[in-house]
Amino acid sequence: MKIAKRSYLVYVGTFFDEAIVRERGLPSRNAAGSNRMVRVSEALRSAGLPVIMLSPGISSRVSWQGHLSLPSRLRRMGSVPVLFSRALGLPLIGMLCEGWFLLYSLNKIASKREIQAVMLYNFPPSFILLALYMRIFMRKVSIIHNIEDISKFHWRDWLPSTPVRPFRQLLLAISMNILVRLSAGVIVPSRRFLTAIPTSKAHLVISGCMPDLPVEVVYSAKKVDLRLRVLYSGSIELENGIAILIDALEIINKTHELAAKLSVDICGSGTKVEWVQKKIAEMKNCEIEFHGFVTDQKYRQLLADADICLALQDPAGRYGTTNTPSKVYEYLGNGKLVIATDVGDIAQIPEDVLTLCDPLTKKNLLRILCDIVNTPERVARQGATAACYARKHFSYSVVGKQMNDFIDLTKVG
Repeated sequence: MKIAKRSYLVYVGTFFDEAIVRERGLPSRNAAGSNRMVRVSEALRSAGLPVIMLSPGISSRVSWQGHLSLPSRLRRMGSVPVLFSRALGLPLIGMLCEGWFLLYSLNKIASKREIQAVMLYNFPPSFILLALYMRIFMRKVSIIHNIEDISKFHWRDWLPSTPVRPFRQLLLAISMNILVRLSAGVIVPSRRFLTAIPTSKAHLVISGCMPDLPVEVVYSAKKVDLRLRVLYSGSIELENGIAILIDALEIINKTHELAAKLSVDICGSGTKVEWVQKKIAEMKNCEIEFHGFVTDQKYRQLLADADICLALQDPAGRYGTTNTPSKVYEYLGNGKLVIATDVGDIAQIPEDVLTLCDPLTKKNLLRILCDIVNTPERVARQGATAACYARKHFSYSVVGKQMNDFIDLTKVG
C-alpha cells in the first residue's frame, strides 16, 4: 500500500534567534516579529500541518565575521525546525543577494519534502523573486501572504522633520502590493488592514496567537501592600507613546503616596533612549528602571514580574492605521492587566479584558493608573479574565484550525 507523503508549509520570513544574531554579526533582532512567526508555526502544527521556517538570517547592517560566505544553519524553536539559508557576510550586499539564497534553500526543501504552501511573512523585496519563481515553476504550491503591518507611502514622508525613511517606505509599499497580487490568500492582524487588499482576494484576520499558558488566578492579599509593577516594552519612540508615559510618571513623581505604590520597567531601543534616561534620572521619587534592549530570558522575567503592561502606540501617529502591536495579545495570554490604545482591532476587545486608554493623553493614562492603584485587586481579576479570553480566541488550537482551513481553501488546483 502506497503511503501518502506529508505535505509541509514553508514559512518564510526574517526570523532571527539570539544565536544567529551573534554568529552572523547582526545588529539586533525583531523580537516581536520573530515571536509571532514561531507562534503561528506552532499553531499550524497543532492543527496537523507540519511547518518548516525558512529565514535569510541576514540584514542590511552586518559586521564582518571573517568569512564572506556564511553557511546555512538548521535549528529548532520548540517543535518547529528553522533553516537559516546561506548568506554573504557583507553589509547591504548580503541583503541584496538574500532572495537567491532563499530560492536555493526552498528548492532544497522541495527536493526532500512535498510542499503544500509557502507563507511569506511581511514583504521584503527579495520575496518577490521567490513568489515569481513559485508562480512560474511551482504552480501547485499556494502562496499565502502573512502581513503583520501595512506599508503606505505618503508624500510628507520626504519632509526633513519626519523620522520616516521615505525611500524605504516607498519600496516596501510597492513590494507589499506586488506580493499581495501574487498570493492566493492574505492573512492580516486587523480588519482595518483589509482596505489595502483587493476585495477579490481571499483573506483571513488573525489578531492574536498564543499558547495556552497556566495563569495564577488567586490574588494574594500580600500583594496589596507591595508596589504594582508596570512594564513598557518595545520601541522607545514618540510613535509608541513613550513621551505620554514619561509625562504621566513626572506627575506621579510629584505625588509621594502614589509614587510609593508603583514601580516601572522600561525595555527596548529607539531614538528617544537618551531622552528617556535623562528624564528618569530627574525623577527621584519614582522607582523606574530602564533596561535597554534585553535578552529573551530577561524579557520573559520582566513580563512574569509585571502586574500592568502598556501598549501605547499613538492612534493619530504616522503608523496608527498601518501597525498593530502584537505584544498586546502576548500580554493578554500571560494574564496581565493590559492598558492599550485604539489601534488595529484592540478596541473590539471587551473592557473587562483590556483597559483602553482613549484618547491617548497623559491625564487619561494617569487616571487609569490611579484607579488601578486604588483597587489593586483588579490586577488579578482582569488578568484572569484576559487569560481566559486569550484561550478562547487566540489559543493555538483555535488559530491553528482557522489558518489550516484557510490554507486548504486557497489550494491551487
